[in-house]
Amino acid sequence: MRYITVLLVCAFAALAQDGPVVSLADNPTKALFYDGSGNLEYICTASPASATSGSWTVSGSTLTSVVDSSNTSTVTTASAHGLLIGESVAISGTTFSKAAAMLTNIVVATNVGTATTAAAHGLLANDYVTVSGATVDTDLNGEYQIATVPTTKTFTFTTSSVANGTYVDATLQFETGDDDLLTTYTVATVPTTTTFTITTADVTDATYNEVGMSLATSSTVVLDTSARWAVQKLVYDSSSVLQRVLWADGNKARDNVCADRASLMYR
Repeated sequence: MRYITVLLVCAFAALAQDGPVVSLADNPTKALFYDGSGNLEYICTASPASATSGSWTVSGSTLTSVVDSSNTSTVTTASAHGLLIGESVAISGTTFSKAAAMLTNIVVATNVGTATTAAAHGLLANDYVTVSGATVDTDLNGEYQIATVPTTKTFTFTTSSVANGTYVDATLQFETGDDDLLTTYTVATVPTTTTFTITTADVTDATYNEVGMSLATSSTVVLDTSARWAVQKLVYDSSSVLQRVLWADGNKARDNVCADRASLMYR
């Protein structure tokens, strides 16, 4: 009995007792408190002191898209991401890089555009590119999904309303993605199980869904190495009929109870 009482005092200050304290002989981490009418009033349970410090890393769900608008990005995943507000996420992508100012020309023939770059572009079929700076036919400006990648320096895409021709406008360029998006963020909101928002900076407003984009999240937890006590308070009516079970917050006052047990639960 003294063993339990001492643990309770060290853990969260001793509870005043109206009735006897009963320790379960086969479980020294549990104590039962009864009120003056013999009703079980408190159930005190401690987890064993056996945990050590540790950490874990969780790979994110398949990243579907990142839609950036006015320094806020909404991230959509193919499956439930399991993230919470305040957690950290990192966005990366091996094929996700700027390619502006490396465009040699774009040849359009029968609604198919073939772009040739000065150096290897590193793009894959289904990646997205944004063409800008076309002045001869401004219909060429816009976002396209890559259809094929014939060589390391060419790719094709489907056009619409663009006149056939070879475009070499001095201002013509393209880019894919925005490297500024590739960094670590703190989750701001979680609208659904497959979406969350982050605050971005210097990221161009656009929809990013390049092949190779990925999402990762990691969390580190320091586990307690000493026992922690969780305290349940049982509430009765005037006829000693159990009405509800609450969690005590560890305060010495017996009527100080709350719904949050996190500060007392062993993690």
